[in-house]
Amino acid sequence: MIRHAQYFLLTLTIVLVRSLCYSQDSAKFELKLDSAWFVPNIGSIVSADDLMAHHPSKRDSKLYRKRAALITSEPTRRNHSTYYSLACALWELGKLPESEKMFLKITDSKQPYYVGTHHHYSDIPGDMTIGTYGYGSYTSNYKNYACIYLAKICIEEKKFGEALKYIEWADKKYIVEQTCGTGYLWYRSEIDGLYGLSYEGLEKYDSVVNMFLPQYAASGNETLIRAIQKLYSQTEINEHLEIAERSIVCVPDTFQSSAFITHNHGEKNETTTEVKYTSGTATMNLFGRQVRLPRPRLENGEGVTTEIFIDEFKASWFYRALIDNG
Repeated sequence: MIRHAQYFLLTLTIVLVRSLCYSQDSAKFELKLDSAWFVPNIGSIVSADDLMAHHPSKRDSKLYRKRAALITSEPTRRNHSTYYSLACALWELGKLPESEKMFLKITDSKQPYYVGTHHHYSDIPGDMTIGTYGYGSYTSNYKNYACIYLAKICIEEKKFGEALKYIEWADKKYIVEQTCGTGYLWYRSEIDGLYGLSYEGLEKYDSVVNMFLPQYAASGNETLIRAIQKLYSQTEINEHLEIAERSIVCVPDTFQSSAFITHNHGEKNETTTEVKYTSGTATMNLFGRQVRLPRPRLENGEGVTTEIFIDEFKASWFYRALIDNG
C-alpha cells in the first residue's frame, strides 16, 4: 500500500492508508501497490498532530537493519522500490536527515523508474481487470509521495517556506488522482493539512482561514482554530460568532426528501422504515466570509428551520472550540 499517508485510528475508525509495499528488488519500473479502503468519518479531518505523527513498526526497523547501506548509495533500476521504502522507514523512525537525503534523490531523479504516473485500475483486492468501470481506481507517482514526505520533514524542522514548495509540487506538479470519493477526501485532507501547517509556520493566518473556514463543521481542525485565535482577540471571536448566528439565512427545499432506514440487517426480523423530511440550505457571515452550513439531520416529518441551523452551528466542534463561556 502507498506509504505516503499512514494515518492511525481516529475514534475507532480506520482511515484510508496508502503505503508502498516492501517488495523485493525489482527490474520492473511500475509502482508495486496493494490497496485497502476503509470508511472514514467524513465529518472529521486528520488533525495536525495525527498528520505529523511517526508510527515506527518492526518492519521499519528490520528494513533499516538489513538495507542501511542504501542510505549512502544511489537508487538503481533494481533497488528503486526498496530505496523508496527505506526512505519511508527512516521517516517513521525519526531519522530525518537520512530520510530527507533519500527523498531528494528521488525528486531529482530523471530515471524512468521515478518518472511518470502509474494507473491502478481498482481498489478491490485481486481485481486485475483493465479498461472496465474503474471503480476505486487511482494514479500513483513516486515523486508525489516523496514531496509529501519532504514537506513533513521541513515542517518538523521549521523550514516552512521549503515545506510549502514541496506540498505545492505534490499538489500541482506531480499530480495523482483518485476516482474513489473516500480516497480523494483523505488525500485532500492530507494535502490541505500540510498547506495549513506551512501557512501557519509562515504566519499566513489569513491563508489558513481562507482555506479551511468553508469546511468549519469538519471536526478536529486545530490549525484553523489557532489561526483564528492569532487574528482575533477572544472578545472579537465571541462577537463574530454572535454575528454569524444572527446572520443565518435558511432556505427550505420546495420538495420533500426521503430516506430508508434498515433495522436488524441480515436477520429474519429485518425491516425497513421510510423517513420523510423537508431539508434546506443555509448561509451565514462567519468572520467576514460567506459560508454555507451543512444540512442538518432531520427526524421523520420534520422540516428545516433557521432555529435548527442555529442549534447545529452552536453544537459544532468549531463553535465549542472557540466560544468563551466565561
